[in-house]
Amino acid sequence: MTAWHTKHIENIIKVFHSHAETGLSSGQVRQLKKKYGKNTVTQSARFTFIQSIAKQLIAPLSLILVLALGITLFLAEYTDMFVILAALSINVIIGVLQEGKSAKIFESLARSAQTHTTVLRNGEKQRINSLELVPGDIVFLEGGHKVPADIRLIEVGDLMINESALTGEWVATEKKVETLTGHAIPTSEQSNMAFMGTVVSEGFGKGIVVATGRDAHFGALAESAATSENTETPL
Repeated sequence: MTAWHTKHIENIIKVFHSHAETGLSSGQVRQLKKKYGKNTVTQSARFTFIQSIAKQLIAPLSLILVLALGITLFLAEYTDMFVILAALSINVIIGVLQEGKSAKIFESLARSAQTHTTVLRNGEKQRINSLELVPGDIVFLEGGHKVPADIRLIEVGDLMINESALTGEWVATEKKVETLTGHAIPTSEQSNMAFMGTVVSEGFGKGIVVATGRDAHFGALAESAATSENTETPL
């Protein structure tokens, strides 16, 4: 990942062909959307009825019941076969209903979690859905708002950001605009950056978006967690 905290603001603005006073143009936004996509992290698979049934049938308990069903059928124990079939059906139905209910809850939470952000485009302030942000956007931060993307700060006014979602530190961090030296500076010490998923505790700020979605620090962590392989313990 690019060490944006070591880059001078003027150079970052040139990289994204943006402007601190007017922001991006509509044409630039359209091109950048095609290049970077929506400002969102890893998408989870949508709930489907057929896939849910298949998932329930390959569960360990269901496989045991299917095996028992085959044995009773082979032995012509029809009464036991129908009892096992009923148990298998009930197990699958309950599992599908629970998964469907959970999927609806998560979809509802995802919709409620969507935020809106004030950006500078075509020389005017606009209120947009954070999903529509692109690198190069000039964003305004205010107390109580979530940081919608990774942002290199341009202006700050007593800006304090709670970065516990990334660093685990509950004490809000004071933000500045001075360029830092050293690529290996920890996230918690990058005082000229505001990261996706963190929350503005107080003050205000203005900055340029340098990374969105999976390219953001928070997005990279989520992607890593989603693609990590399960490992067996020695036991």
